Amino acid sequence: MSTSAVEVSGEKVKVMWDKRLIEIFYDICIKEILKGNRPEWKAWKKLKGEDTGLGWNPIKRTVDLPDDWWESRLKVVPDAKKFRTSGIDLKFEEKLDQMFMEIVATGDKTWAPSSGTLHSDFFEDVDNDIHEENEE
Repeated sequence: MSTSAVEVSGEKVKVMWDKRLIEIFYDICIKEILKGNRPEWKAWKKLKGEDTGLGWNPIKRTVDLPDDWWESRLKVVPDAKKFRTSGIDLKFEEKLDQMFMEIVATGDKTWAPSSGTLHSDFFEDVDNDIHEENEE
């Protein structure tokens, strides 16, 4: 068992991680990625690109820029169209950046959508059970 202290909404919280909690955390992360949450983050980052000083609309929670900026960016990232009306909250973007920035996969378990179909033994040593809740 390991412990760690994290800050949640300005409050320090001590968390005790046993093997079961780690497994649940991993399962939740995998489930969210399979639901498409990471691809949304990638589209969001591509939409913003290298631009700095972007305006922010706190009501829509998205980039607040003229139509010509949106039209030019959506030609490059058409999947980002949904972000015109609702983006990724800045607080959560920072957390997603920590989770997904600079990730590199190596070895026989690497795959990208451009790689084509997964080979049949890709998941043979992976436990595919996604645990919905603690069943104790």
